[in-house]
Amino acid sequence: MKFGKYFLFRKKDFPSEWSNKYIEYVELKLFIKRSILPKSLRFEPVDLENAFGETARMSAMILSRGKQVLDQSAVFFDQLEDQLNAFSAFYNQQESALLSRFTSPENDPQSRGKLLDDIVVLESFVLLNYTGVTKILKKFEKASGLGAASFADAMIHKLTRTTNFYYEKKLRAVKQELLSELKTNVPGSPPKALQRVDPRDVGRAQNDFPLSGARMNSEESNCPDAGEQNESIGNSHGVLRAPSYDVLAAIINSDANGSMSSTTALLQEGKSLETLFPAAAMLPNPRILITMSGAHGTDIKQALLRVLGESQCTIEDTSFSRLYHLVTYAVLVRLDTSSVEYGLFRKLRENARKWNATLQFDAYGENDVLPASLTDAPYPNRVKYYATILNQDGLSAKFLSDFTALLLRYRISVEKLRRLNFGRVMCSADYQLSVPKETNIDEFRQEIFQLTSEHSTDIALQEATVFRRSKRLVVFDMDSTLIQQEVVDEIAKYAGVVDQVASITHRAMMGELDFTSSLRERVGLLKGLPIKTIEQVKHNLTFTPGAHTLCRCLKRLGYKLAVISGGFIPLANHVKSELGLDYAFANSLKVTIDGSALTGEVQGPIVTGERKAELLEVIAQAENIVLDQAVAIGDGANDLHMLGQAGLGIAFNAKPRVQEKARNRINQKSLASVLYLLGHTDEDVRELIAS
Repeated sequence: MKFGKYFLFRKKDFPSEWSNKYIEYVELKLFIKRSILPKSLRFEPVDLENAFGETARMSAMILSRGKQVLDQSAVFFDQLEDQLNAFSAFYNQQESALLSRFTSPENDPQSRGKLLDDIVVLESFVLLNYTGVTKILKKFEKASGLGAASFADAMIHKLTRTTNFYYEKKLRAVKQELLSELKTNVPGSPPKALQRVDPRDVGRAQNDFPLSGARMNSEESNCPDAGEQNESIGNSHGVLRAPSYDVLAAIINSDANGSMSSTTALLQEGKSLETLFPAAAMLPNPRILITMSGAHGTDIKQALLRVLGESQCTIEDTSFSRLYHLVTYAVLVRLDTSSVEYGLFRKLRENARKWNATLQFDAYGENDVLPASLTDAPYPNRVKYYATILNQDGLSAKFLSDFTALLLRYRISVEKLRRLNFGRVMCSADYQLSVPKETNIDEFRQEIFQLTSEHSTDIALQEATVFRRSKRLVVFDMDSTLIQQEVVDEIAKYAGVVDQVASITHRAMMGELDFTSSLRERVGLLKGLPIKTIEQVKHNLTFTPGAHTLCRCLKRLGYKLAVISGGFIPLANHVKSELGLDYAFANSLKVTIDGSALTGEVQGPIVTGERKAELLEVIAQAENIVLDQAVAIGDGANDLHMLGQAGLGIAFNAKPRVQEKARNRINQKSLASVLYLLGHTDEDVRELIAS
């Protein structure tokens, strides 16, 4: 959700009588859009020509335009400063009332707990408005084209120095004293339901009382939906209430006895769903996401951390990304409101100016639900997938555009993008995707297949589980996969029955014959062929480009490798030996008693598609490998069972019908492209080959 909508949505969380006390974020934003942006110094040349004519001098155009934007900027700052002064007066009024209650004779536990709750509410109110001010100043700086960072800095400096706008010290001291009182005056017997929390119940509690709508930062969400979602937990606004005194006392007591995990736990007071609250470690302290971007990577990181090190804060998460010299460093911190100084944000701004960096921060309320990591898309109910894209001739901008449009249509977010190949042309990349749980993956795969067909570019989609990174077994078909020929066709050349074999093969492909019948007919045509012919065929086999590289790298990584072929065992054993495989399974040709010629018969069980899947499972069991850790690669219809059973099934340069049914496909020349689907880069391959 855009901040403007979020700002309006959060207004529901505060007393109705405060409704006219907010900074008017939306109105200020509209003023920028309507009055400042049209006169901005950030313009296209045609804009000036249209406004002043082609013959006007540049100096006159700039002076005129500059005067217009400065005049409107003055109006903007007048409005903002008036609102800040009004807000400061309101804050002073609220602060005086709270301080008066603190010094009043009425100091029973219930009233002290209520006072603490009200202080927390005021702090949250201030934090929301402070964030609104910094956001609107950013928008002004961008829209005006004045390079007005100094104006924004001056306003924030005035905000924190001359108004009681952000964590006034008196209230912070009162809050700390109230917390100390509560710790020393906890009732002896808290409610039974609150005496102990088993850390194992944390996950169950989060499932029972989901807070996915509380943050409301999902672009695809809207306020009414979020409200309905959160009504199920007894809070129509999706925000956890501040704890009552009894609840707070129970939390403090539990924490003091060491019986509560520091992990955030949701507790239920009595049998009512009206009051849900975080554990003691989650008592309201603001969380701030601070982001600094610029060209001085290590300096920026060190400057940000040095400022944070001088403040009382806890680092909850951090993220660092680089694009050549340009880096972005982000830190999610929890500030200790009892000791945070006004100078924190001033120091951050000073360091940002020093290193010519862009500074941004986002403030989150105590009950805002954030993703597990800063690198995760900030939307609820998501699953992660990897999409590996391949094109040996290079990834075109048109394909990347169409792929991105497909992702947008399914509301799929890109969390990471990593190039896998090296060289002047990008041929392979790995996307980490955040996919809505309700997405019809089969339908999405079908659209991927259509897209890849149009662009002759492969997309392999895999769920981002631990098994994607820990494959241990790869099984290959042989004909047209590890080698470029069909072995029965090669043998037929020596028997002089190429046309007859081709006719049978065509009938099988048309569905007129099943695999077993077609194999027996073709082998029957080889009757009387000298056995030494098989040795000649071995020397004529052509391995698929990249087969040796792929198998060598996989063996270095500790994989078990197998060939399971509908061809013949003498040739399968030859391929096994050449590539260093661990297993070879294929059909056996019956020979005459003297062993000199073929009889035209197959002996033993025929390796059909079903048999291939069975052998895959047998190998996996023998090696103590789960099928999710297995990869199967083939090109024919009799490989589909095997491809479907493996954790990752790949149709390699396969027949059209196989490509339609396979979950993933590769239509590249090199079999080594399979390494990209396993997440390996060209640099990984070089290192593995060199070792």
